Amino acid sequence: MGSREWFSEEICKLFETEEGKERMNEHDYLMSLFENGEENPDYTRSLIEKIKARILRRKYVNSEDVDFLSILTGARRIDKEFDLMFKPQWKFEEHIVVVSDNIVAREKLMEIWKEINFDCKLLSENELLLFRIKK
Repeated sequence: MGSREWFSEEICKLFETEEGKERMNEHDYLMSLFENGEENPDYTRSLIEKIKARILRRKYVNSEDVDFLSILTGARRIDKEFDLMFKPQWKFEEHIVVVSDNIVAREKLMEIWKEINFDCKLLSENELLLFRIKK
């Protein structure tokens, strides 16, 4: 079978799972929010809970978690200043800095970190340090 046949729609459907479809729906919703689409508060809350559960299961916060939670809390939108950065004084494996002017979104992120019992710290009026592992 050549590569063209391997990636045909029929072949791809053989590998589809309910979990895969669900993740695609989640991704579509996140991209819609990122582009200032309409929010469904119940769905947003359910996605936040799923991400929190994955973090707690792994005992680690990966960059995708921070990115998705930043979108779900409103910190990250296509038309807003936002950045994820690493600072030399903080180990990359253990910390990530969210840079956002959205105070409400920063507070939501801080609340999520408290709920999962991970540390966070305001570094400046627009920089939030998020710990990626429990201390």
